[in-house]
Amino acid sequence: MGLWNNGTLFPSWVQWRSFSMQTDVNGNAQQETVSLGNRHLTITDHYGNEYITPDSWMVADARLGDITGDGTPEIIVLTWEANSNPDQATFVLPLLGQRSGFNQYLHVLDYQDGEALYIWDSSPLNFAAREIAMGGEGTIRIDLSSGTVTYWRWQNPGFLLQDEEIPANIATRLR
Repeated sequence: MGLWNNGTLFPSWVQWRSFSMQTDVNGNAQQETVSLGNRHLTITDHYGNEYITPDSWMVADARLGDITGDGTPEIIVLTWEANSNPDQATFVLPLLGQRSGFNQYLHVLDYQDGEALYIWDSSPLNFAAREIAMGGEGTIRIDLSSGTVTYWRWQNPGFLLQDEEIPANIATRLR
C-alpha cells in the first residue's frame, strides 16, 4: 500500500514538481523559504516557524501569487488525496483486489506566523490537472493531462473558467 500512498503508481502524466525559493509569502518584508519536495509543501519563516502540508495531501504542484487581489500573495496548491469512496474518485487504483480512489483538489492558502490560513478548498476536480501556473491578473492556468490549457479567474469563493472553448466535461466554476 505504501506505493499508492507515496504516488509511485500514478499514471505517467502525473507530475510531482519540486522547488525551493526564498520569497516574501505574506507581505511582511521578511523572506520565507518555500519548498516543494517529497510531495509536501514546506514554508519556513525567519523565526524558524515551519508549516508543512498535511500528510493526507500528496502535493503535485504549488504556485505563489496574488490570486485574490488583496495585495499579498496566496499559495495555490494542487493535491492528490485519498477518497474513501473510489466510485466517486478521479483516479482509481486497483491493488490486491482492493480499490483505492484518489481525487485532485486545489487549495488557496495564506501564510502568517508559522500557520497556513485556509482561504478556500475546492471540491474534487472533475478533470485531470497536470500542472498549475500563475496566469497573470488574478488568474491561474491549469494544464490538463489531455494537453488542453485552461484559465481560471478568482471569484470569491472559487474560480470561474475564462476559456471560450472548453471540454464538455469541465465545470465552468470550481467550488
